Amino acid sequence: AYFGTEDLILLDLHDRIEDMMEWTIVFEIILVWNGGAKNQMLERESGKMLHQVSMKSKNRFRIEAFEENSLLNRYHPRLSIATSAVMYLDDDGPFPDLKTATVGFELWKNNAARQVGALGRALPLDSAAPTLLHDGFEAHCPGDHRIYHFKSFAAVHAQMVLPSMSLNHKGYLCYIWSETKARVRDFVNNHNIQYHSKSISV
Repeated sequence: AYFGTEDLILLDLHDRIEDMMEWTIVFEIILVWNGGAKNQMLERESGKMLHQVSMKSKNRFRIEAFEENSLLNRYHPRLSIATSAVMYLDDDGPFPDLKTATVGFELWKNNAARQVGALGRALPLDSAAPTLLHDGFEAHCPGDHRIYHFKSFAAVHAQMVLPSMSLNHKGYLCYIWSETKARVRDFVNNHNIQYHSKSISV
């Protein structure tokens, strides 16, 4: 979430978090508050409600505030994630039910060296129709110019998954924040992408 998140989204998020704290596969929930101090969140009624949940959660739900509004904060080592598996969710969903999250967790445990996600995206050739994707193999040739297809969720033609509703190993966070990835982080932060998040550690 971030300082510009609508109250209706935060109120829905409050209900979702209370529900997910009852899931047996969830160890802790971390809400990443982007682009403002925690006291700014507490100025809003919806923010106060989230804070109250964190106070009574017995350390199962906590809020980490970052002054900078960055997509990368969800991967920040400062979060000190306690478990190996991390499921990422955006504040506006989509939100899995317990059965879906459990299936995803079991799938990840069999593929823990990679990111496992539910929301696929395709990078079709630039010449392809922007709203039409064909299932099946598409050749990748050197020099091909590709576009990001965001009109629908991809199936077998997906080349990537979105962070939301994905599971990853917390060990990858050290790579994202390593010195060798500084230029990648700068590229992400210098492009105006409003992206809000929370992470669930399972």
